[in-house]
Amino acid sequence: MEIDFYQFLNPYDVFFMSVCMLSIFFGIKNGILKSFLNLSKWVVIYFIIKNCFSFMRPLVDPYITNTTVSDIIIFLITIIISYLFLSFVNRLIIGVVQPKNSFLIDLGLGSVFGILRGYIIFVLIIFFVENNFSEQIIPEFMSNGSFQDIVTFGIEFMDHIPRNIENLDNLDI
Repeated sequence: MEIDFYQFLNPYDVFFMSVCMLSIFFGIKNGILKSFLNLSKWVVIYFIIKNCFSFMRPLVDPYITNTTVSDIIIFLITIIISYLFLSFVNRLIIGVVQPKNSFLIDLGLGSVFGILRGYIIFVLIIFFVENNFSEQIIPEFMSNGSFQDIVTFGIEFMDHIPRNIENLDNLDI
């Protein structure tokens, strides 16, 4: 099998490989446990922010009448407090588990997790650009990309995810 490396030198593929390599670097540096705990931390922070406004608004509204400023303050307070608390919990878990005892397994799985995370980040970037900017930018750009098929698969998957998945009652197919 002969590979022509010049096919990977278009901007689309260079950007894709850069995102994946950076993510692999952080996956190897942190290992699978730390990477997974950091990912779960950001997912929990997202859900805390999403659900905190109904709880915090009655507390903040009597003091701040402008709703925009109120929303910004609620957001900042929530993200700072939850980030600090969850980072502390992550450090405790990492200190108890001590992932450096299984060094090679941790690094190997961290790099695999890094590849997956890099792919997801790149798909989210392309999905965001396609849905919020001119649709003429990406198709021209992607038509020359060697990784076009796998990224297009991820973008189509993102298109088919229900927008209000929490409102679904029954998932029978």
